[in-house]
Amino acid sequence: MLALFCLASMTNAILWISFSPINTNTQNFYNINSTKVNALSLVFMIAYLPFSFASNFWYKRFGVRNGFLLANGLNLVSGFIRYASTFPSVANYSVLLVGQSVGAVAQPFLTNAPALIAALWFPVQDRDIATVIAALFNPVGIAIGSILPSFFLVGEAGPTQSVDMSMLLLIEFILTALVLVVVFFLFKEKPPLPPSVSESNKQGSKKPVLEQLRLLFSNKNFVILLVCFGFGLGFFNALTTLVEQLMKTSFYSADDASLFSGALIGAGLVSAIFIGLILDRTQLYNPILKGGFVVGGLASIGFLICIRPDNLGALTAMFAVMGATIIPMLPVTFECAVECTYPISEDISSGVLMSAGQLLGIVFIVVMDKMLDDQPTYDGSYVFEPLYILVTSIVAVFVGLIVFYNGPYLRRDAERESLKVADYGL
Repeated sequence: MLALFCLASMTNAILWISFSPINTNTQNFYNINSTKVNALSLVFMIAYLPFSFASNFWYKRFGVRNGFLLANGLNLVSGFIRYASTFPSVANYSVLLVGQSVGAVAQPFLTNAPALIAALWFPVQDRDIATVIAALFNPVGIAIGSILPSFFLVGEAGPTQSVDMSMLLLIEFILTALVLVVVFFLFKEKPPLPPSVSESNKQGSKKPVLEQLRLLFSNKNFVILLVCFGFGLGFFNALTTLVEQLMKTSFYSADDASLFSGALIGAGLVSAIFIGLILDRTQLYNPILKGGFVVGGLASIGFLICIRPDNLGALTAMFAVMGATIIPMLPVTFECAVECTYPISEDISSGVLMSAGQLLGIVFIVVMDKMLDDQPTYDGSYVFEPLYILVTSIVAVFVGLIVFYNGPYLRRDAERESLKVADYGL
């Protein structure tokens, strides 16, 4: 079940990010400007909030399997429409944007559910690492989606380089079809018995979605998580969307942009697995959360300092450090949210967190895109550029606020109390 979920989440992320590392080539293929290329990513963030709530209601009303099948069906439709946008008789940007919009509807059904899948299928001792793995396959998809287009570039790097867009989008469409077939035949609603005491209690006492949302926003620790995670994820989404434009200011190519994205995600995956194993053994959610945000913030500032021509090695290293510190915070924050808001459903707390990140990602992309237009090439200065001041301010917000987080471990305590009662009864 975990493997099937990971495949679906990865596929949707590939659909989202495909055009960001080939921004210039996409402009040339569809005869559009960079703002319209960025809109292909922005539509995922714009659609996130309304369809995040829709996914919460759908899972509650129709079950996990039906919600999962719907998401994969939408991935398939998205993949086909995107591919159709390259047909000579159809080819235009509007068709492509419609295809992206369909994929955007599917995204919250998948990115809101890692903690839900882990709690539904895994016992306590495996739950943290399961959450980490489920959450990380969205970044895996981003990595694949960032690197894959580089295999379809035609010609030497420069103004004459083009991309075989039709073949790229056909491969991605075939992937969506294969994943849907496997999911249809193999994915199940839930195990015969709940794998943990907390899951058993939660299944027996689910509150209405609106009541759970009210409880979330009245929880001080969750609100702190919401602000910090929103700023952090918003910056990450903006960085992955604008990576080619940002690097082009210092004369790096689309191939370099793919390398940077791969270093970011690859290092993040390795680090997140390591941190997931530590969480399983220690359950030190709060210290790991705070340390990750602080180190990730400092790494982001170091990355800014390294943006200059002929600095490929240092930039690649800084992308790797950012990935190793920022990406693991995705599943760690999900688990902290579940702990401090138990027994609220995992997909609801995760959905609210992800919605905040997507909304702030829209703001950051629009603002950063404008700043990049105003400062198109490297001029020997970086300290007081508006873009760098903005990023430093974002870092200051989530690093300064996260130190006030002190969420209780409500789920863990409930499980320990239930075990004590069971031992006493025996």
